[in-house]
Amino acid sequence: MTHETSTQLTVKELLLKEIDGTSDDVLEELLDFVLFIKMRRTQKKSTAASILKTLERIGKWEGDDLEECLELVHTSRSRIYIPADDENQDSEEG
Repeated sequence: MTHETSTQLTVKELLLKEIDGTSDDVLEELLDFVLFIKMRRTQKKSTAASILKTLERIGKWEGDDLEECLELVHTSRSRIYIPADDENQDSEEG
């Protein structure tokens, strides 16, 4: 959802006006929701392609402890699903 700057200020002003008359328990819930939205938007940027680009920037392994580090990674990692870039676009459109 994109708005012109003047519209954004108007929305911000309306939110601030509503916040002034809102109880603390509702404000706590609102804060949780805002933080959730920010976190979700940040996570969408971490796609498989962006992770691969980061790995490319890191470069080659240097040192003699590769096997030890790989073993540590394998024993301490958890499973995670990272959708492909085209899957993210489909979910954003639908």
